[in-house]
Amino acid sequence: MLQSVAYLCNAYAAECIHQRNFETADALVAKAEELTRSAVMKKCAVMRFLRAGLRAATLNTRANLYRHSGHRDKAFRALQEALKVSRKMQGLEVVEAATLINMATLLLAQRNIADAETLLAAALDLVQNMRPEAEQMWSAEEDAAARSLSGQAQAESGR
Repeated sequence: MLQSVAYLCNAYAAECIHQRNFETADALVAKAEELTRSAVMKKCAVMRFLRAGLRAATLNTRANLYRHSGHRDKAFRALQEALKVSRKMQGLEVVEAATLINMATLLLAQRNIADAETLLAAALDLVQNMRPEAEQMWSAEEDAAARSLSGQAQAESGR
């Protein structure tokens, strides 16, 4: 339940940032930050994973708020923290890649093309390295779904 609220706070904050409603966005991000503190969510492995992903996403949202309100240094620090959080657990590569892309966006705004290019290449590597695992996972799920449908069809035709 708490993770759903944190997710919705981030999503609505992103919309508020887009609409330049920074005050509301700040309040929503603060709530998401509060909900993703380690003491709030339970200590099981799944919850630690969800909390870490939401925490990194929340830090990305905070960074976007800072960037859009002209505080690039604060934005970069929030992204560094998001990167640290996302690298602590395996399985958060998508969040890590998004963080690298957001960092590159900040660097591009500062005309630091070479460093931005390095971060974008790292983000691309992360995503490409995930692709075989994701395809394998989807293939296994598709096979299971096909077997399930086949079994249902056979059961129905046997009636």
